[in-house]
Amino acid sequence: MFFWSPLSDDKRYWRKALQLRDYKRRDYDLGDAIQHLKQASMANPDEWRYHFDLGRTYMVVPELALIRGVNVQFKLDESLPMAIQEFDTVVKYQPKFDATYLNLAHMYVILEQKDKALSTYTEYLKLRKQKLEFADDRLQNLEYALMKKRKKIFDTEKAELHLQQAAKNRDSGKYKRASKELAKAYAVAPDFTWVYKRLYKLGRKLT
Repeated sequence: MFFWSPLSDDKRYWRKALQLRDYKRRDYDLGDAIQHLKQASMANPDEWRYHFDLGRTYMVVPELALIRGVNVQFKLDESLPMAIQEFDTVVKYQPKFDATYLNLAHMYVILEQKDKALSTYTEYLKLRKQKLEFADDRLQNLEYALMKKRKKIFDTEKAELHLQQAAKNRDSGKYKRASKELAKAYAVAPDFTWVYKRLYKLGRKLT
C-alpha cells in the first residue's frame, strides 16, 4: 500500500510559481509568481533553489514585458539588480553551483560592469574546470554564446523593427509571435545592453 505524502508549503508555493511565470499558460501571472517564490523562500529560508528561481524570474521580467506584459510593482530597469541580489544569496548558500556565476556574469555584461562580469565569469570557469587563459576575451564573446542563431552582421534598424513588431503582436494577443520577433531582434542587435534598454521602453506593465 502506498501512502500519499502532501507537499510542504514551500514546495507548493514553488510549483505554483513555476506555472504562473509561463507566459504560454492562460493563468500566466508574473507578479503572482514572484510573490509565490518569495513565500516559498520565507517558508524554507535554507533552500537556495528558491532564490535561484527568483533571480531567474527577475532576469526575464523585461523580456516578458515585451512578449506578454507584466504586473510587477517595480520599474523594469530595476529587475536586473534585484536578480543579482538573489543570485548573491545563492552564492552564500551554494557557492559551487556554477550556473549562478554564469547568470551573474550575464547580468553584469548587460549592466556594463566589466570588472564584476569578469570576476564572476572567471569563477564560473573555475567551477567548470576550464582553462582561465583568455578569460577576458571569452567574456567578450559571452553574449554570442548566449544568443542563439546569432548573425555576424549587426543591424540596429532591423532589430528595432523586430522589437516593434513584437510589441504589436503582444498587444494583439499573439504572444508566441512576439517571442519569435524578440529572438529575431537578438540575432541582429548590437548587444544585450542595447536590447534591454529598448525592452525597458517597449515593455508593458499591466495594471
